[in-house]
Amino acid sequence: MSKNFLTTSLLVLSAFGLSGCAEWERHMQSRLPEPTPVYADKQINVAPTRSVHAVAFSTSSAMLTADEQAYLKNFLNNAVFETGVVVMVEKAPARNRVASLRQQALTGWLKAHGYPTAPVALPDYRDESLRVAVDHLVALAPKCPNWDFHKYDSFGSQPSPNFGCSDRTNLSAMVANPRDLVAGQVAPAPVGNAVLHGEVRYRTDSIRPLSETDNVSEN
Repeated sequence: MSKNFLTTSLLVLSAFGLSGCAEWERHMQSRLPEPTPVYADKQINVAPTRSVHAVAFSTSSAMLTADEQAYLKNFLNNAVFETGVVVMVEKAPARNRVASLRQQALTGWLKAHGYPTAPVALPDYRDESLRVAVDHLVALAPKCPNWDFHKYDSFGSQPSPNFGCSDRTNLSAMVANPRDLVAGQVAPAPVGNAVLHGEVRYRTDSIRPLSETDNVSEN
């Protein structure tokens, strides 16, 4: 058997093998699901929510203790992300003098600290406390991770199903004001005067001398 015949036979068999692989890949491609955008199911859900904080009082007292004021400040710092947010104070039950005094004390404290207030009816009133509520937005991370591979994905050159999970999850956890994910804030007007002060002093030969080292305190 000649060498040329063997070479020709191997080339023919290789061609058939390659064509078979190509046909198998086309078959698998036809069975793939429709491609979807990478971040289609990796979106952060910005949803309204209501945070409620119970301010505790001593029996028959309407005085806000220093501890309760600190707890209330911490709640407001974590629930109020922008100015003008109304803080709702639980309505005092009818003919309950102590509860009415507590409502007045809470409302007065909030107004003194710059928070607009409004009364609100909340279920399950408790005699030992009065609640405040804040309606705001919360950023909910997408359902991640997702490693649900399609069995024919290797033929589609599609990105990993978990692609984008870490980016969206981290952003939802780091954003200070979830409303910024809905609409960005308007940038303030630029102020460049302070940047030019050094150049103006240099051009007018009015450079400030450095401080004497003897006058620098070592703390």
